[in-house]
Amino acid sequence: MKKVLFVMAFTTLFAAGCQISDLAPDFKKERKVFTGIIADDATRTALVSDGEAYHVTWALGDRIMINGECEFTATVGDVTSTYFVQDTTGDRPDEPPTGPYKAVYPYTVGRGMPGVQNYAGNNVEILPMYAESNDETLAFKNMVGILKLNIRTNETGIFVKKIVITADQPMSGEYTVENSAAVITSGTAGVTLNCSKGVAISNDPVPVPFLVTVPANTYTGMTIKVYTTDGKVASLKMKSGASVKVERSKVYEAEFPINNFTPVEGVGGVALLPAGPDFNAAIKQLVLEDELAMASTPDEKCVTRIVFNTLCTDTEGLEIQDVTSEKPVYLVYDKASGVVSINTPAETLKLPADGSYTFANFGSLKYIDNLRCLNTEDVELMNHMFFCLNCSNRELRELDLSNFNTSNVTNMRSMFNACRNIKSLDLSSFNTQNVETMAYMFQYCVNLKDVNLKSFNTEFVNDMQYMFAYCYEIESVDLSSFNTENCLTLYSMFRICRKLASVNLTSFNTENCTNFSNFFRECESLVSVDISNFDFGSAKDIRSFFYQCYSLQVADVSNFECEHITSGANCGYFFYRATSLREIYCGNTFKFGVDGGKTSRLACEPGDPYEKRPGSIPGSITIFCDEDIATWFTETGFRWLNNGHNADPIPITFKHYKTGNVISVVWPAS
Repeated sequence: MKKVLFVMAFTTLFAAGCQISDLAPDFKKERKVFTGIIADDATRTALVSDGEAYHVTWALGDRIMINGECEFTATVGDVTSTYFVQDTTGDRPDEPPTGPYKAVYPYTVGRGMPGVQNYAGNNVEILPMYAESNDETLAFKNMVGILKLNIRTNETGIFVKKIVITADQPMSGEYTVENSAAVITSGTAGVTLNCSKGVAISNDPVPVPFLVTVPANTYTGMTIKVYTTDGKVASLKMKSGASVKVERSKVYEAEFPINNFTPVEGVGGVALLPAGPDFNAAIKQLVLEDELAMASTPDEKCVTRIVFNTLCTDTEGLEIQDVTSEKPVYLVYDKASGVVSINTPAETLKLPADGSYTFANFGSLKYIDNLRCLNTEDVELMNHMFFCLNCSNRELRELDLSNFNTSNVTNMRSMFNACRNIKSLDLSSFNTQNVETMAYMFQYCVNLKDVNLKSFNTEFVNDMQYMFAYCYEIESVDLSSFNTENCLTLYSMFRICRKLASVNLTSFNTENCTNFSNFFRECESLVSVDISNFDFGSAKDIRSFFYQCYSLQVADVSNFECEHITSGANCGYFFYRATSLREIYCGNTFKFGVDGGKTSRLACEPGDPYEKRPGSIPGSITIFCDEDIATWFTETGFRWLNNGHNADPIPITFKHYKTGNVISVVWPAS
């Protein structure tokens, strides 16, 4: 093994940031507000490179902990001074802290110095800081220094999976603060830098930098182990008697040529995880220190990241593998960083048939690394897999599911329910040939804008209720691959998709569907939609179909054959407050098996003001139908529009659906 002298070049960082606006955000008076400032030019919350200079700024959403229990969130970003407002969601304290104040950034550092860090390019994921004050102005200083390891190799095809650094002195764990610097109080724990997807290194003249934060100290006996994605390792050890002194807010840089990667011994085979709910409960019981915790138990703040590591020889932690597993699986939790590591020497890590609730109800979970390690070919249940409705927030931002094998899955109910911060999902690799329910699948994905479902085979799906409900940001979705001949309910499928402007439903076969109620309820941006292929022969409930579709201008309901619906309630509110409605195409079929006067508020409330009535924008409605349907319409709530009952009249004209000739009608009294 080649020994390399640990020689580092001392580097100071320059800072040049912009100041916060003089106008503070308008916070509620009862909420305590702190001002966080950068104490000196050497202090930084993150490295923002600009040539040889590093600028100092807070980021929007940065979170600090004050007096060991109260969490505060930054309300302004890209500034050197920001306002922090107390976060009282979930099980966090409602009472504000009292002075004197001791604050740490990020909030997880209140638990200790992180033993697990995550690769961030020519940057660090976090830089722990500390501030003390008797008032609400907190001047933060860095508690740690930075090791910048510039690594190159002559070997080909090398991708770094993780770097483990240890020394005679501890680098992570519980600490005290002395002169603004963190001092580890016990243990010998080192630091692991996770490189999730793998970082390529080569013999390029410009080496790849790997940055790690460590507490200020004089380190001896330092060892660096570099692990690769294909199960190899190389080690470097500091020369005997050598040392390196690390000071807070300084960067120590060194060049490392590494060419002696060798296979890790004792790896290979297959490991089997426990069932999804049991896997989830094992994590919760460990991190919450609650032996009764279950998959439904919310973890609001402990777990921030889950990392899967195969070909890993680490044997520390709690064994959680299934009893039939060929290889062990170890669960390790780094309290300071919130990182949960799932380590196994196996090459293949499999999920069993029950994959439900695997990652459910982790409110602060932002990332799940190396999901490609999971073999899901035997999974049948993925319901509630990433579900987080029990938590006040959901930090998860992205998911790479390209390696998921879903060919045997039968249940995807609530799979992504309440993944509030995911903006894009590419599910084009999913094989859904055996799925029977997709109910609530994307419900409350309130920031989802783009979802690729082009590969979906929904032939056996019988339940799609609330599938996209409360997807506030989604503007368009292509469901042209959907086969819905066995679907029994489409209840509230697009409920309150506020920005939905277009949706392709031309492949829908609805002959067996019984419930269409609230289908487009409060789709405020929907202008028109082609549902001419819909079959309502089995429908029992179609109430509120276009409820408050404020932008809907044209509705083609000429294929509605609903005379078998005899309950006024089950067809009420159909065009309720569709204020932009101009044309309705009814053909000779759109009529219910109930007198028009008994259809519950088909268009509006009797006392609704003009601006809330269908047709108020631009001010008239034309209905294309036959004479019988025209007469039926005059008995419905549409008479309130035409006669101006309690509001200005909105003229309604009937034209024959074939000839276009005007149909004369007699309107009953309001």
